[in-house]
Amino acid sequence: MAYSPSYIMKNRYGVFYFQYRIPKKILEFSNGKKLFRVSLRTKIRRDALKRSRMLWILMDKLARQFFNSPESFGKGMELLMKYNELLSCDWETVENFLMGFDEWDDYALERAIKYSEAKSIESQNIQQENDFLKKTIQLLQNKSQPYQETESSPKLNSENTLISELVEKYISECRNHWSKRHYGGNERDIIPKLKLFIEIIGDKSIHDVRKEDIFRYKELISRYPAHKSKKLAYKNLSIQDISDLTIPDEDRLSVTTIGNHFIKINSFLAWCENNISLTEKGLRKPLSNIPKSTVPADEQRDAFSAEDLKKLFESKEYIQGTHSCLSHFWVPLLGLFTGARENELCQLYKKDIYEDKDSNIWVIDINETEKDKKLKNPSHKRIIPVHKQLISLGFIDFVESVTTERLFSDLPRKRDGYGDIFSKWFNRTYRNERNCNVGNLPNEKKNFHSFRHTVITQLHNDHRISQSLIARLVGHKPNDQSETTNRYSKKQNIEENSKIINKLTFSSIDFKKIRKLNKKTL
Repeated sequence: MAYSPSYIMKNRYGVFYFQYRIPKKILEFSNGKKLFRVSLRTKIRRDALKRSRMLWILMDKLARQFFNSPESFGKGMELLMKYNELLSCDWETVENFLMGFDEWDDYALERAIKYSEAKSIESQNIQQENDFLKKTIQLLQNKSQPYQETESSPKLNSENTLISELVEKYISECRNHWSKRHYGGNERDIIPKLKLFIEIIGDKSIHDVRKEDIFRYKELISRYPAHKSKKLAYKNLSIQDISDLTIPDEDRLSVTTIGNHFIKINSFLAWCENNISLTEKGLRKPLSNIPKSTVPADEQRDAFSAEDLKKLFESKEYIQGTHSCLSHFWVPLLGLFTGARENELCQLYKKDIYEDKDSNIWVIDINETEKDKKLKNPSHKRIIPVHKQLISLGFIDFVESVTTERLFSDLPRKRDGYGDIFSKWFNRTYRNERNCNVGNLPNEKKNFHSFRHTVITQLHNDHRISQSLIARLVGHKPNDQSETTNRYSKKQNIEENSKIINKLTFSSIDFKKIRKLNKKTL
């Protein structure tokens, strides 16, 4: 495999980029950006190397001439000379030399080595690169973000720019508006949809895109297989194969998912319209009618029946106490008595369960105050009183016995959060026909989320609790409250919510049969 220098990289579409790590000493001139990154506008490695080497020389000149004093450059050269002399010695001598460095020495030597390597490379297209250097200096002097278009910038010169390159610019701009904790989730949602868009219409110049391409995309996505990469029947099929194939309705993307695809592509095309003088007008129009599911939201998951709950909580795991993890024991019970989402429970910290000082009621605080926690929406933050049945089963005793920050330290964090591994275990254990076989019939749509529907259904149908009060408990934004009001309940609301949550009863379950679990029984 051919070696590529660290200052060039390839994006997911095969386009090479040049990147330069900005020294810590000068971050104030780059608006906090740690990397200077720019497309080399080629997929050919040979051309990328030639262009990137020139950029490396100029960026080092920039660092040396604009940011650093002559003294700092001289220090770097001095260290380089000493380092080169020692290279002929044994490694222990070199190591002792390097171990005596502070952070600035490390920086100075690294700059000196890189500059020494780069200055020996013959410069090409010097006028073009000097223009680039002048633009870079101007951007940095104005404390603008490195090589990033501002709202007042002229339209992008995109005559030969591939759609994949525009996607990179688009995502880069989107990141400026995203919370850092949501980078991963947003990129996992948006990028695959844009990538599929490119696969369908082809990676071409945006000026070559026509409405016919958008109509073709719209037609194909409407019968595209769901979970294509996971299904053997479709896994290795090309776009052309899928285009020629009749995909059964039950295997296709849902109406909701198709609508989500349209929204993401529409947003990208809108960005293109605002930044580029497109040849074809009205590219977004074919996608303007976002399809909506005809299935009501409350029917997209089924609530657990009384029989389901009996099977689940009187299973051998609960009766015999054979759970291998504390989360396996407590999270389903918490779901049953809170209606909280799976990941909201799996990511709890010990400090999120506490006794409210005003009401003396134990509560569960659903929040995202720690960086490793995430909620689907800010309005989902809320406080849920602990049900008396959970206390009877020893939940508070369990919480007080925990010695780690996280309540369920047995659950690792994966791409989709702490609930990822737990979700697979739950389905494997309780939907297995050899065990509980809960919600495993062809027409049933049941999983952990069914606890949520079970709670909502019982509170509304059996106890006539208003939708607004239920929304406050389960993390739906009430129509009559602001997000701030919904965040942390006042004393009377905690007391009121405690009365509501304790109305939940599940007569089909004999909780006395459940064998209490603690760390000693594992």
